[in-house]
Amino acid sequence: AALSLSVLGASAQGTWVPQATGFPNVSTGVFNVSVCDSATVWISSYDGSGAGADFRDYSMTIDGGATWIPGVIPAPATHAWSMIHGLDATTAWAVMYNAAAGSGGGIWKTTDGGVNWAQQGVGTIYNATSFPNVVHFWDANEGFTMGDPNPSGFEIYTTVDGGTTWVPVPSANIP
Repeated sequence: AALSLSVLGASAQGTWVPQATGFPNVSTGVFNVSVCDSATVWISSYDGSGAGADFRDYSMTIDGGATWIPGVIPAPATHAWSMIHGLDATTAWAVMYNAAAGSGGGIWKTTDGGVNWAQQGVGTIYNATSFPNVVHFWDANEGFTMGDPNPSGFEIYTTVDGGTTWVPVPSANIP
């Protein structure tokens, strides 16, 4: 019985498989992981060298990790990752903050697998005193984003059109 439990326990733990993320620098680490399905994963990066550089690199796979396709979010060079959220093989959102200023930032979206990215909500979400943290979509249209208090309450925005327009949640409705 002990041998059977030992064998079952060993096989239930699974196996870790190293992945070649496609990041251009050897010292680049994986900051966020967004799993869409068994084949599709989006990841964001960080500087693992210890130099503290602000990376805007991401990578994605559509074949379960056999091949990774790297890219760079077209945010300003002063921006760094808060989060990446992939919906599927073609659609993802990137939340970046201005690391040089310590505040400010925005959301970028791709609908073509990362070939092109467009900033969303320019002038309507995340101003110079914001600190964007999170973005999540339940489907292609409905989602939210949240940032640290600005100046005294958390910023939360919702969308029902894939991020084309964002509606602020009134601070009175945020506990």
